[in-house]
Amino acid sequence: MFDYRRKILQTEPPGYLKALDDFGVTELMHNLAQAMARECDIQQLSSLSALLIKHFACTINCDWLAAYLYAVQMGRAEEVSRILAMGKTLPLPVDSPAFFLDAQPSRYNFGEVLYWIPLEDEESALSDWGIVIGRFYGYAPERTRWMWCYLLLLDPDSPSARWCVVDTAWEDDLERYSDE
Repeated sequence: MFDYRRKILQTEPPGYLKALDDFGVTELMHNLAQAMARECDIQQLSSLSALLIKHFACTINCDWLAAYLYAVQMGRAEEVSRILAMGKTLPLPVDSPAFFLDAQPSRYNFGEVLYWIPLEDEESALSDWGIVIGRFYGYAPERTRWMWCYLLLLDPDSPSARWCVVDTAWEDDLERYSDE
């Protein structure tokens, strides 16, 4: 296999590899080198890495960015980073069920602050709130249907934040939070 690290170390200043490591470029280059069916030279690997980084910068999701910045402001960047690292995006299979492909768009975006709608008999009860950091389309057995489920990073002032950092909720159980 092509040893891109040794090639970089031979041609670049000592601090360069550390900077590449800090920004995840060496991991990207390693993954690209493994994915290549044939050996490529360092120039091809560097060009492809730069192209992918430029593409990512142009197509970054602003909703996701807002959610991540909010987490950084709350001092929870490491928690969100770990959660994002666990969820690798998989391509949608060609034979996916029609009900999934025909799903309604999600009501809430990444970065929105939402709160749980209190139950009717709990009008005076405190409700949790947090910022949307993820969502998935899943089967809700209690409703016997498929619907959007959201992953929320709880606000530090939320009642459950003392024992729970991240929670999930079905779309129908949430509303936008208004700080009035």
